[in-house]
Amino acid sequence: MAGYIGSQTPVVSNGSQRKYTFTATAAQTVFTGMDIPNPQQIQVFQNGVRLVITTDYTVSSGTTVTLVNAASAGDSLVVILFADYQLLDTDALTFTGGTTIEGGLTVDNDGATVLTVDRASTDGAIIDVQKNGSSIGGIGVAATDDVYFAGGTGSTKGIYLNDNGVLPATTGGSASDATVDLGNTVLRWKNLYLSGGVYLGGTGSANKLDDYEEGTWTPTNAGAALTITEAKYTKVGRMVTVACYITADANTSGNWGGLPFSVDATGTYCGSVGYQNDTSGQTWNVIADSGTSWTMRNGTTSEQLLSGKNCRMTLTYFTT
Repeated sequence: MAGYIGSQTPVVSNGSQRKYTFTATAAQTVFTGMDIPNPQQIQVFQNGVRLVITTDYTVSSGTTVTLVNAASAGDSLVVILFADYQLLDTDALTFTGGTTIEGGLTVDNDGATVLTVDRASTDGAIIDVQKNGSSIGGIGVAATDDVYFAGGTGSTKGIYLNDNGVLPATTGGSASDATVDLGNTVLRWKNLYLSGGVYLGGTGSANKLDDYEEGTWTPTNAGAALTITEAKYTKVGRMVTVACYITADANTSGNWGGLPFSVDATGTYCGSVGYQNDTSGQTWNVIADSGTSWTMRNGTTSEQLLSGKNCRMTLTYFTT
């Protein structure tokens, strides 16, 4: 029998304990009829010897103590249930050396730091998270003041926090390149909000996508008002694609405008009129000019729409 030998069971105030006393019959192991909310808050004594939970007895159903080794007839069994209590009435509690707390630990504070965990001197693990006695992850420090959160041994999943950003990390806290995914094919994050850009397929400036946008725009003409059935654009980086379906309210001029973004004057950009009922037998192209201007061309001729005629066009160009 494991345990602690004392002359009597400990004396505590009646307000903090409940005491159950039994006289065993021959070979009795089960003692019931108690109210035990938390097995870690009881002490069990057999003939004045304190028993050790799991080694000498178990607790089940919150009502029963079962001995590992059967008692003899006439043995005295005392079960003391301690109520919740504060260990010390002090503002700070310091443990020196290794300390094990069983049965759960709640740390509570109001308006101030709740828990401080300090690793002196070297880098490495600060908190070791375990399951069934084996490490499955933890929190640590690397490079003096960089915090990392990492998975268990052999795992490459983790997060590394330093002055440059949030980085993928290995179990040991080292930053890890191209080893950790954000989401997967069936478990995805929802929306991503960025104030900068995203690098795709590389880390150079040519790989940076800094803008994606969808919206509507308003085609204009210098000579007449237009009825706009539809006018939309998509902008990916510097590349803009516009499309519209317009009808002339009066005879137009050949000067068109209203592009949603200014044209990069260093390039030549063309599109097409997929349909127009102004002049049969002609195929019109669309040219991005400068600023937000554009023209429809039949060869070198700038085209216009007569009153009541319509066209549908698309154009892709680069903006500045």
